[in-house]
Amino acid sequence: SATSGGGIDNAGVLTIRHSTIRNNHAQGSGGGIHSTGSLTLEESLIRWNSAGNSGGGAYAHGVTVRGSTFAGNTAGQSGGGALANEGPAMRLSGSTFVRNAAGTTGSGGGGAISNYSEASSVIANTTIVENSANGDGGGIATIRGDLLMANSTITNNSGWKGGGIVYFENP
Repeated sequence: SATSGGGIDNAGVLTIRHSTIRNNHAQGSGGGIHSTGSLTLEESLIRWNSAGNSGGGAYAHGVTVRGSTFAGNTAGQSGGGALANEGPAMRLSGSTFVRNAAGTTGSGGGGAISNYSEASSVIANTTIVENSANGDGGGIATIRGDLLMANSTITNNSGWKGGGIVYFENP
């Protein structure tokens, strides 16, 4: 896509189940999926997508992810190599984020996940491993809202500051 949403561009209510979104590119945001509506991903694979800006795998305004894998996605200028959430709450459970990268042409943070939401977000039973960022938060960069993490593994991520997680209350 010359703009956003290399694979899918959603402005409504979208649930993706048992699917593979791969090898897509957007010059803007959301290499695999760009969503300004409601987005739910269940038991899906988001792989090898890229965005010139943010959200290599997916860019969302509030998202629920269950039992899915984000692998090998990249974001160029900004954050969220795998997933960029810039809206309401993010809910992640039983998922894996592996070898994603942010800021590949800039200084973006959140190699796996960038979360710019003032709402409380939850990450549970999730593995975040071997992600990288040219900016802050090799695994996760979150700004403002509360982030609750439970029963999750964050390991071998790298970033400018906060290899695993970086949290900014007020940037």
